[in-house]
Amino acid sequence: MGSILAGRVLPWGLVGGLALVAWLAYDGQSSRADLAEVRQAAAEDAAEVAMTTADWQRTQFESAIQALDDRQATLEAAAEWIEGRRADLGTLEDDDGENAEWLARPLPADITDWVRLLPREGATAEADVSNPPRVPDRPSASAGTVGD
Repeated sequence: MGSILAGRVLPWGLVGGLALVAWLAYDGQSSRADLAEVRQAAAEDAAEVAMTTADWQRTQFESAIQALDDRQATLEAAAEWIEGRRADLGTLEDDDGENAEWLARPLPADITDWVRLLPREGATAEADVSNPPRVPDRPSASAGTVGD
């Protein structure tokens, strides 16, 4: 009876054991596949966030570059205008004797002091220029010469 039992049960036992091993192997593979899918989805989400951030940063950089280009154009236009006014002043000094004589006179002391209070190029602190220079329309009789 032992051999009959072993002859009938043993093959089914082996088949059942193999089926159990196959099912466990399949279950392990599907768990790994599920984990891989979750990781892939997380990586895709992270890549999408990174692309969105990169697009935003690119837009910010482009805006900053455009603002700097506009500022540079404004500074160049202002420099051209100033250079033109300097050229006009040079022409007035050279060509007009009356203006040259007036420009050669010393400045009134109040204007000289006020100009000294103006901030110099590269200065970190701003000067107090809240009081404008006082220039009389006509020098008083006690003032003597202009510039005293």
